[in-house]
This record gives sequence, structure tokens and C-alpha cells, in this order.
Amino acid sequence: MVVLFNDPDQRRLVRDHPELLGDAVHEVLRWMPPFGLVERMTTRPVELSGTRLPAGAHVLAAIGSANRDETVFEQPDTFDLRRRRQPLVTFGYGEHACLVRAFIPAIVEGLVAGILDVHPGVRADPAEQPRPAGWAARYTARLCVDGLGDSADRATAPGPPG
Repeated sequence: MVVLFNDPDQRRLVRDHPELLGDAVHEVLRWMPPFGLVERMTTRPVELSGTRLPAGAHVLAAIGSANRDETVFEQPDTFDLRRRRQPLVTFGYGEHACLVRAFIPAIVEGLVAGILDVHPGVRADPAEQPRPAGWAARYTARLCVDGLGDSADRATAPGPPG
């Protein structure tokens, strides 16, 4: 949401072409995965990039970097929801694939579609830019938005009775 709310061209593209929302979510998961590092342990002796590792060695894989591999992704540091889809390592793969791999993109897609449907003018507040943090776990502690207009009144829950 941070990147879509910060980039008016990408946000407009998703708003005007909702069929691209799945591509946008895929690109978000590539560009800023929720986890940048994943810890694994070798089960047998193995060689990794010329280094021999014994069984039981702890390995910290930088999956955030893998999703920006310039040999796989053209202009990897640029967010572009029109980018040709490539397999990601965001949720692992093969026997190490995370169980949420199938439903997290669907949840995020529904969330963003709902926000853009109710608040089509929403954008990141230019006076309070979001600051993603963390490397092992990526997060944005605070996302201030504006552009809610009259839709904010319709979306506000009623106050307590009396």
C-alpha cells in the first residue's frame, strides 16, 4: 500500500484498470517483501557459492536481495506493476514454500481493492511520508494518508449512543 499510495501514476493505473491489481500485489511482494531475511539450517554437508558448509550450519538467506537480482529483473529497484511476472522467493518455493503463499496475495488484493473502491483519491500524505523499516521483517509503523474527501464520512463508524 505504501508504494501505491506514494506513486500517483501506479495508483491511477490500478484504480483505472482493476484487472492489474494482481500484478500490483505481485510487484509489491517482489519490490518490498514482508521478510528480507530467512534463516535456514543445512541438513547435510553442502557447498554454497564455493563455500563448504557442514550439516547443521545456520544460513541467513537475503530473499529481499534475490527479488531484486539484476540478472532476473530489469531495473530491479524500480516499482513497476507492468513488469513481466517472474517467480519470486518472497514466500519460498518447493518444499520450503510458506503455507501463506497462496492466500496472502489474495488478502492484500482484496484490501487494496476495497480501499480504492471506497477512497479512490487516497494517497500518502506528502507532509508525513511513510518510512519502511526493518530488514529481517519489513514494516511501516505509520502510514498517513489524505485524499479521503467525503468518503471518509461514509466510512467512519458511528459514535457511542447518547
